[in-house]
Amino acid sequence: MVYYESLFKEMLQGQELRRPAMKKSEPAFFQRLEQAMDVHREKIRLNVLKPRWDDSVLDLTTSDFLSLSRTGRIREAFLAELARCGDFRLSASGSRVQYGNYEYILEVEREIAAFHGAETAWICHSGFYANIGVLEAIALPGDAIVFDEFSHASTGVGMKVSVAAHKIPFQHNSADSLRDVLTSLKDLDPGFTKGEKSILICVESLYSMEGDLCPLKELVSVAKEVFPNGSAQFIIDEAHSNGVIGPNGGGLEQNHIQEIVKYFFESLLDHPIWQEAMDEGLISVPLAEDYEQRSVLSHVVPIKVKPGHDFFLFIHLAKANMNAYPMAYPVVPKGTALVRMLFHAHNTKEEVDKIITAVGEWADEILSIERGESKNVIPSSMREFLAMQGTNGWE
Repeated sequence: MVYYESLFKEMLQGQELRRPAMKKSEPAFFQRLEQAMDVHREKIRLNVLKPRWDDSVLDLTTSDFLSLSRTGRIREAFLAELARCGDFRLSASGSRVQYGNYEYILEVEREIAAFHGAETAWICHSGFYANIGVLEAIALPGDAIVFDEFSHASTGVGMKVSVAAHKIPFQHNSADSLRDVLTSLKDLDPGFTKGEKSILICVESLYSMEGDLCPLKELVSVAKEVFPNGSAQFIIDEAHSNGVIGPNGGGLEQNHIQEIVKYFFESLLDHPIWQEAMDEGLISVPLAEDYEQRSVLSHVVPIKVKPGHDFFLFIHLAKANMNAYPMAYPVVPKGTALVRMLFHAHNTKEEVDKIITAVGEWADEILSIERGESKNVIPSSMREFLAMQGTNGWE
């Protein structure tokens, strides 16, 4: 079985309605849960675990931007380090505050801090929990959290558990909007100017859905202008830029990723169907606009499509042996949809050519359907997907 067939099979099995098959004697709690999930299953929108793929599938999904998991040298170094520290315990056996702290993790944190030029470092279970923990821990009563409107969901969760008195968004990447918010806080409470209260400004160095870079220097300049006493400090989420962008992300891998993204933009804009698809409002890649003028190109590239078409494009790419997942509301703003492509150090120009061909074929077929030139109302890859489910309809 080829990968897309196993992928489609797993996805469709996860979309089978569960509530109708439940016995009335089963607890109401579980019936309500299944009923809630059935709402998403009916639209084939319930997130399910997907089968792992091998290297024959073109990876446009994982966050292994530097392709470190593919190198034998790192595997060998890891095994050698494991052998060197053969007396390690198999678990922390408790929280770090109580018992789970040990010298090796402190050594790793010191190396991480040195890499970033920071005073110290702290290893968390995940980036999601790091954002929650930081906002919960360091925002004090009376403080304010000011955040970019496109900040990650984990920032939102962190704000909910924070005791900060004010939680205010500013327009995405807008220095003027940030200035307005900070000025309003300054006028609202003299405690910020006196240094009695603080403002935490949450941004991402590279936004995980839009793929654009934060104008950090401009934002920092605004914060210093409004609060020269240092009351306003930044919390920067670098989940998608660490080791890839900036001085510590230098090297052949970073340069190769830049070249691959540049080649993708060049090839996309040169494709004969591209301009028509853009004009019809079917598809767009905002990061491809004026890409030649930018010194740094993002390796996170969203392919924006009409709402509802994100799933069509995902299925088409999967059929072409590529993994690039669809993103719709509430992951992205309401009324928008995209398929996110993540480029890696191991991606090649030949692979980019395959991506361009697949996207072009999909756009051509969709335009043909929308112009009424095709007898079909849904694209071929989606028809095959639905046939595996035993249905011919799609809403």
